[in-house]
Amino acid sequence: MSTTATYLQWLDGELDATTADLREQAGPGLSDAAERMTDLMVAKTMLREFIASQPPNTPANLTE
Repeated sequence: MSTTATYLQWLDGELDATTADLREQAGPGLSDAAERMTDLMVAKTMLREFIASQPPNTPANLTE
């Protein structure tokens, strides 16, 4: 799960950076930043849904 947690942290950082870009831009780059933010939000939602759908790690379902 540490990999997914790291990825979620990265997504949060990307969303914050894109939000800052949206605030700074008012020209042609605005639509690019908005599209990127939408893509990042979709990726974050999909990852969270995937994590929620996974069974919890228990000794019975872990294999080495």
